[in-house]
Amino acid sequence: MKKLIYISAIVLGIMACDEAEFETFDAKAKIQFHNFLVGTAGENEATPDPVDSLTYTFVFESTDVESVEIGLAVKIIGTASDSDRQFRIEVDPDITTGVSGTDYAPLPEFGIVRANQLIDTVYVTLLRNESLVTNQKSLGVRLVSADDFELGTYDKLNFKINFSDKVEKPAWWDAMGLSYGTYSDVKYRMLVIVSGLTDHSHLNFFSADAKAYTLLVNQYFEDHPEEFEFDEFGNVLDENGLPITWGFYGG
Repeated sequence: MKKLIYISAIVLGIMACDEAEFETFDAKAKIQFHNFLVGTAGENEATPDPVDSLTYTFVFESTDVESVEIGLAVKIIGTASDSDRQFRIEVDPDITTGVSGTDYAPLPEFGIVRANQLIDTVYVTLLRNESLVTNQKSLGVRLVSADDFELGTYDKLNFKINFSDKVEKPAWWDAMGLSYGTYSDVKYRMLVIVSGLTDHSHLNFFSADAKAYTLLVNQYFEDHPEEFEFDEFGNVLDENGLPITWGFYGG
């Protein structure tokens, strides 16, 4: 079974243009990645923070999931066209450790920006295999100039995906540190169990939901002591033998 994930979390002003981004409407259109994490700036006014990488793990997927498609948004700097336009994407070997055909499917030679769109999506496919149970792999991709587009901002031309089939610290964890505290695999597994979510990037460190999840984890510890190890003070220990504690806003 194949799973589909979109990494373009929000789109702002999709049919609008920022004057600072255009030198002239007659200039050749430019293309760049347009990827965001959401929810780090305020519970009701989350300002998107641009990111150039993500970490994905198959570990929380059912065993019949053999691959996952990651959708990466691209943004056009210029005007929309009344016809489809092509752009090129390729593997960046300097930041790629995975093997084509084993860890990821070969990339398409061209992506498509559909007619009348300023933002569109290109897909890369990660392949689940036994080596990912013990090793994290990476796939780096980069945009390449083509007939229809020049390249946009230099720091938005590359994107890196780190992936495995084991528990990995998610990219959003540090932003939630004041609720969730120092990362551990045990904490993350438990937060996924009680919340049903692997991605908490939509939360803020002081949100009621975040605190509720930590309290639910604490309750799980109490209800299922046979599943955990404890120190002499009754604290649950993580995989490194350290007591599990939460951040200031956590439980």
